[in-house]
Amino acid sequence: MTVYKGLARDFKDDVARNVIDEKIANCFLRQFGYYPGSSERNSWTYSLRFMDTIIRIGSIPDDCGVLIEFNIPNTNKRIDFLITGKDENGGSNFVVVELKQWQEARATPYKDVVITFVGHGERTVAHPSYQAYSYNTFLVDMNTSIQQNRIGGHACAYLHNYQPKRNEPLLEQHYMETVRKAPIFFKHDVRKLQDYIASKVGRGNGTEVLRHIENGEVRPSKELIDCVVGLLKGNDEFILLDD
Repeated sequence: MTVYKGLARDFKDDVARNVIDEKIANCFLRQFGYYPGSSERNSWTYSLRFMDTIIRIGSIPDDCGVLIEFNIPNTNKRIDFLITGKDENGGSNFVVVELKQWQEARATPYKDVVITFVGHGERTVAHPSYQAYSYNTFLVDMNTSIQQNRIGGHACAYLHNYQPKRNEPLLEQHYMETVRKAPIFFKHDVRKLQDYIASKVGRGNGTEVLRHIENGEVRPSKELIDCVVGLLKGNDEFILLDD
């Protein structure tokens, strides 16, 4: 289920006309039967302007596909931003972008778990890279159209307010395996994020990829079934969604 979808040119136009939150809210009402709260709408308006900058001044073609607040099937999780297209070799790809307004975070001793200020207090939450990686992994493992059409899935996190410290907690060694799978981009990493997205979808032509992601049946891939079998045998190889 998708709250907002369109091409990159549509997204840029909606942000430029300052109607992106209205369009998402109206789609939200049609899909879920109620309007989102003002804080969520403000969050869309604020964070999506940063993504507009990435798309607008990066090498991102107008015919890339864009999904916002894409509901992961059979869950209550929604992907902040997803962009589709083709790479320089003609391969079809999508990139999951997890958006965070965080300004600081603290490490924990646990893999993929951090502490940050969320919802009026400090909370223990998933590392942003793990959140993006788990969403991407779920789509690749469960969407039959992605599997059958050999669509490549990629993920990253964009913390557009976050100025990393000299010894940045989010980049501590026990997080780096996941960060390598889903890179994390900070406040001044605009060009790096643009290059990352362009390397995956920089040739545009994302409409068909968008359709495959939206319309694919939910069914576990053979790789996921093998993974579960391994888990039942005692192997630590199952990816849990977000929290």
